[in-house]
Amino acid sequence: MKTMFGRLALCLVALLAMGAAMADPNSQTFNVTAQVAQGCVILVKTHMTFGLLNVTSDTAAESQATFAVTCTNGSGAIALTFGSANGNRAGDVSAFKMVKGAGTTAAERLVYTLSKADKAMIAIDKATPFTELVADGSAKSLTINGKIAAAAKKGVMTGTYTDTVTMTATYPVL
Repeated sequence: MKTMFGRLALCLVALLAMGAAMADPNSQTFNVTAQVAQGCVILVKTHMTFGLLNVTSDTAAESQATFAVTCTNGSGAIALTFGSANGNRAGDVSAFKMVKGAGTTAAERLVYTLSKADKAMIAIDKATPFTELVADGSAKSLTINGKIAAAAKKGVMTGTYTDTVTMTATYPVL
């Protein structure tokens, strides 16, 4: 019995010695970092379609486009800039235009305006603040109104008129 306790004590001393040797760690630390960039995702829900225009009517044609906009949390209130693929063509360079074909003549250009839901006009290629687009990481609904004045319809040729509008998010300086 004495031998068994002696052996057990010897094993215990050996284990403690090994544990003490293993308890001297060689540890290192490392850093973990990440960056979150400002950004918005703009999802077109409905495109702006004016449909078949009555050019003899003395009333304006109206349409809307709707979007879901999600911006990085903490970016503040967002401004949007609206560019027109046809805005720099002949004629009024500060207007949104749909064109037929090359759009080289006034009869091949159909001028329209864009406005916010509160009816505030949107200028082409100029940042427009949207206080309802506070960047908090959640999706916000956005409606843009389009209008073709009665006078703008007069004298245009028959055919299909198109434009491509590009929306670009602008962030406040943080």
